[in-house]
Amino acid sequence: MKKHTKIYMAFHGYQVPEDVLCEYCGAMATGIHHITFKGMGGNPRADCIENLIGLCRPCHDKAHTGEITEDELYELKEIE
Repeated sequence: MKKHTKIYMAFHGYQVPEDVLCEYCGAMATGIHHITFKGMGGNPRADCIENLIGLCRPCHDKAHTGEITEDELYELKEIE
């Protein structure tokens, strides 16, 4: 399991990846997404919980193409 996935799971108290739901649409999440991409300038806070969000594959793809914006994802994180 990748470092950022462990951080996300521990913060939310998830025991198995199958417990994680997409924070955008509510479907079963398939991975933990970096809202601000890890490779964008070598962000030292890339793996902080504020930058991590569980997403299903369709929403993850939309986040990478910009169909779902970083601002929209950060707004979801503020709700928690």
